[in-house]
Amino acid sequence: CLICSDQPKVDSFAVFGGRGLFILSTMNAMVVFFYHDCNIDKLIYVEPDKVALSKLHKNINTFYSYNKEDDFSIDVIPYACSAESNNTVTLHANGCGQSSILNVGSKTIETVGSNFQEYDVKTVSLNDLINQKCQNFEKAYMCIDTQGYEWEILKTADKAQLRKHFCYLDIEIMTDTSQYSIDPNQWRYLIHDLIAANFLPLLLPMGCTE
Repeated sequence: CLICSDQPKVDSFAVFGGRGLFILSTMNAMVVFFYHDCNIDKLIYVEPDKVALSKLHKNINTFYSYNKEDDFSIDVIPYACSAESNNTVTLHANGCGQSSILNVGSKTIETVGSNFQEYDVKTVSLNDLINQKCQNFEKAYMCIDTQGYEWEILKTADKAQLRKHFCYLDIEIMTDTSQYSIDPNQWRYLIHDLIAANFLPLLLPMGCTE
């Protein structure tokens, strides 16, 4: 999932900077309330998982039921973010929050079970998302949580445009090849590219897998 937001009204939250939030995570209605309460004007969700999309729309409806007159804007894009737009890829999803374009590994099956469905989804590139949705963003925040697909998403991104519109990238970087069929060196490629684009790394280990 990927999320992006437009300009916060104030700069009181250093994590969000001056403008914008771009995120991929959809499962909890409180997430929508949280971003709204950070004085963010706009959210963009990119999410291909059918179950996650259903929950996201329910959560958005819940939010607006309490904030009927609010001008808080939420865009939902039901595609998979990838290196290129207008392709079709196979999504592996278990209906409980676990989904990826990558093949499911043994550790994931051991942890959450093997009840994964497979279905085709359309793709959209990060470049197209930025060009079409984020040109007014400055110092925005982007969150990427795509179960090992983060390098595929970022490797073709225009780093100058990324740096122009986003000053914070929150990326869950998968490192365990037994969870999904990732390139074991993808985390190195990703960090190298972002440092070369003048992003400074702040590493927060989540455990032995990411």
